[in-house]
Parts: sequence; structure tokens; C-alpha cells
Amino acid sequence: VEGFENEVVKGAEKILSSPKKKPIVIIEYLTPKRGNKPHKQAYDLLSGMGYNSFTINLNGDLEPINNIDNYLISQKLESDNIVFTPVEL
Repeated sequence: VEGFENEVVKGAEKILSSPKKKPIVIIEYLTPKRGNKPHKQAYDLLSGMGYNSFTINLNGDLEPINNIDNYLISQKLESDNIVFTPVEL
């Protein structure tokens, strides 16, 4: 959605905050120097709806991540796909 991540999450708020089974969300998250404000806003909304964030390691497993910006900078990445799963998963 190229910069409209926040709007998409807002538009899906009913589904994402439903007490029923929630979907998994994947966002290509950009580094701060690439202008990641919409990604941060989407992260805040998802976190508020009970989602946790993860990276995908080389084995294909999910690894929890608390500070996406620091992760991207420390790994010298311009962006990465971040997986958001509901807490109940």
C-alpha cells in the first residue's frame, strides 16, 4: 500500500480488533531515514489492538521484536517484512 499502511489498518479496525479469530498482518516496514511515519502509526494501532511484532529469521521462524527501528538500523537494512500476530496466537 506504499505509505498508506496506517489508513489500511484504520480501515480494517473492526476485523483486527474483533474478539473472534484475528488475521495475521505483514507490513514492509521502512527505516526512519526512508520516512516510516505511516509504518510507526500502523504499528501503534496494531499494538493497541493486541498485536505483537516479529521478524522472520533465516530458518523461517518468527522472532519477537520490540523496537523495529533499532532492529533495522542494527541489521543495516533499508526495510524488512514485519509480521504482526494477535497475542492469542
